[in-house]
Order: sequence, then structure tokens, then C-alpha cells
Amino acid sequence: MWQIAPPAPPVGGALPAFEPDLRIAAGPGIRRLIAGDITSDQAISGGVVHVVEGDGALLERFALTFHIDPGMDLVA
Repeated sequence: MWQIAPPAPPVGGALPAFEPDLRIAAGPGIRRLIAGDITSDQAISGGVVHVVEGDGALLERFALTFHIDPGMDLVA
């Protein structure tokens, strides 16, 4: 199992006993990665995202997991 970030603990619960596979630092520019405007490689090389620890290749999976298609109609 690959963990990209620790899940939120249940109320009164504890954090997982294992470390995440990827730790990143990013500012508001991460929106460009999640929107699909830039690739994970571009985000890293352009300083949009900094890999603090782990395999930077997992950043692509992160972006795909949180991607929201800008053309999606979210309001019915």
C-alpha cells in the first residue's frame, strides 16, 4: 500500500503508526498541478512543489488522485 499523506485520524483516534511514502511542501501553485496545467516533473523542476522526503515519482499519483476536471459541472 502506498500512502501519500497520513489520513485524518478519527475523532479521539491516533495517527497511523507508519510514515507516508511522500512528503511535499507546496504553496498555492499546487493548484496548477492538480488542475493538470503542469506535470509533476514540471512542478518539481519549476519549484512549485518541493519533495521533502520520498520518491518524487509518487507526485503524479497524488495529482491524479486529487484532480478535478475544470469542465465538470459540480452544481446540479
